[in-house]
Amino acid sequence: MILNRIKANCWKFLQLAIVFLAAFGFQSCKTDDILPIAEISSDSLNGNRIGEGKTFLIRAKLNGPMSADLQIQVQISGSAIVGEDFQLLDPSLIIAAGKDTAIIRIKILTDGKVEGDETIKLSFSAPGKVEGVYPANLAILISDIDSDQDNDNIPDANDLCPLDSGNASNGGCPPGVGLIFNEVLYDPSNTVLDGDANGDGVYSQELDSFVEILNNSQAPTDISGYSIWDADTTEANGTSRFTFPSGTILQAKNCVVVFGGGTPTGNFGGASIFVAQNGNTGLSLNNTLETILLKDKDGKTIASFGSYLLSGNPNESYTRNPDFTGGFVQHAGANPGKLFSPGTKTNGDPF
Repeated sequence: MILNRIKANCWKFLQLAIVFLAAFGFQSCKTDDILPIAEISSDSLNGNRIGEGKTFLIRAKLNGPMSADLQIQVQISGSAIVGEDFQLLDPSLIIAAGKDTAIIRIKILTDGKVEGDETIKLSFSAPGKVEGVYPANLAILISDIDSDQDNDNIPDANDLCPLDSGNASNGGCPPGVGLIFNEVLYDPSNTVLDGDANGDGVYSQELDSFVEILNNSQAPTDISGYSIWDADTTEANGTSRFTFPSGTILQAKNCVVVFGGGTPTGNFGGASIFVAQNGNTGLSLNNTLETILLKDKDGKTIASFGSYLLSGNPNESYTRNPDFTGGFVQHAGANPGKLFSPGTKTNGDPF
């Protein structure tokens, strides 16, 4: 009977021990040892696509707060370039102790370049700190807003000729676009010095003749190698009379003047002045049956002026009225009493 009582007591002790161990015997499995999970998301993206000039954020969220700061490492790759195509507005992705969320912001820059779509690839990790980061990789597609309809690598926003392929030095326009004849004197007055257009104190039918070429565009144009020709009414059998020297840049909304010869005297509104230097023949401009041509260095006709369409003996220049955009009229009709205005507007003001 004593033995039975001992056995009963031992069984009760064993039961108590099991309960004790169940309650206190596995203290080494603390909840802090269970690593959290980090979820990556962004509510600023439309199908992971974003346009230039926009800012988007990346959010990291834990499924429970931690007792210490958690830094999630961010690796960046892709075709987009940091500092050129985008900018990191936050240096790192750190979830503070006791918190469960952190964000970083990324600003997409507007670079004004025609590049097509580019990518930002982001990889996230926190080795030994979290059970996992999901998703571990995120690709962002940057939509290029710089359209280029003429495919000349100049954005339409900066292209003065968005439908015509050109070059940056001419504002996106083809070479020669905007160059026009603005004033032509092919028949100077032969009354004393009324025809002395070049201002050298000597009248010469050939040497005082001139052409004024205006750059009616928004960008400087290199006219090195461009030439002035005179031809018949069919623009055939033309002869080159003058070629602009290397380094001749015609500024936007400005002009150059080419006289037949002589020694041009005066400031001519600050315009660049040239002389044909072909002896006494100068530009050889005729009163009738002639077309004056401006050709580029490849021989392409850029602008033309047909004297055969106008009076054969005006004794003054023909000028656009108004300058830049108007039709040709005899100069005194635009500015009474004045027969020409080489290098200046019809009223004598500089361009």
